[in-house]
Amino acid sequence: MFTGACGISCGAPQLSGGCSAGMDLNTIAFCFLLTCLQLGCCRSECKSSAPETELDRLKRELFCGYENSIKPESRWGNTTLVHMYLLLRRFTLVSDNCERDIIILSFISMQVWEDERLTWDPLLYGNIRRFSINYSSIWTPQIGWITQDADNDRLYMGMIPCLLEWFGRVMCISWSSFHANCESDLTHWPYDSHICEALLAPWLLQSREVELLPMNSDMVLAGAYQPNTEWAVLNAGVGRRSEMFENATFDYTEVTLTLQRHSATYEATVVIPALVLFVLTLASPWIEAGCPTRLSLLCTLVVCHILYLEFLSLYFGHSGSSCPLILLQLQETLKNVSRCNDTSYEDLRHEVQAKK
Repeated sequence: MFTGACGISCGAPQLSGGCSAGMDLNTIAFCFLLTCLQLGCCRSECKSSAPETELDRLKRELFCGYENSIKPESRWGNTTLVHMYLLLRRFTLVSDNCERDIIILSFISMQVWEDERLTWDPLLYGNIRRFSINYSSIWTPQIGWITQDADNDRLYMGMIPCLLEWFGRVMCISWSSFHANCESDLTHWPYDSHICEALLAPWLLQSREVELLPMNSDMVLAGAYQPNTEWAVLNAGVGRRSEMFENATFDYTEVTLTLQRHSATYEATVVIPALVLFVLTLASPWIEAGCPTRLSLLCTLVVCHILYLEFLSLYFGHSGSSCPLILLQLQETLKNVSRCNDTSYEDLRHEVQAKK
């Protein structure tokens, strides 16, 4: 006895009775017919599945046996050349201690290299000349910022799918963020400038397995850069730098960023009050020497200079390699006001005694 696909129990034919034997034969034939129909449906479902596309076949054959942990061979020997484009997105000032500023810089990075293992003939795959692939499926250069000042400084904070072309060229775009120390020049404060530097290099330096070639000298692109409201970018350059250490040459990609302050807030709170003090100081000698108004003005200027210097000390603290010119000028005007104040006081005292 067996159970057919129709769920009806089918047994062996009974030869003792013609009618029952006929019924059993009909049941067996019916179950056999349903079984054939089910097998036909299964075969039709297999045939109706989507066929493999040319792109799927290309990826399957191209990445068969491919190891993303193995560096691609290069026609220039053991060194793989990686062409790099760096574009500045934005930057933010984190802290200001007069000698060094800590700035967070955000970049868009594009790396281009060749992998001879990832080549194919477009004519054999439906004229497919390029396609996108996840960066985790291919070999990518291990590059990082050497001048790290935070735990989250890394080059690959995010990456879009890489573009692979038929002759083996790979192009990947990522974005990164890192902290940089900037040397401050406070001579012309509040229109001071800062120079920020950072070094980018492969992690495998001594073996020279990867060599970075910066391709753009200017990192500021109008469509990618978000202007800062307080700082203007005077120069944003990328260049190569080599250093010798223990009979070994280390190659770096040096990123240099020169910033200049242009905040309107400093003009309103620092520049304009200083100009008012300078003008009043220059106008005070034109007032008659024995006039009480001159003495009152000079005393007011002394108090204003002292309060203004205390206000500026909040910006500078007690450190700094260069003294701002505005402080030196305020120091000189305070000395002149003090001398004029002493002279006016003596003249006024003599005038009062003469009247008595």
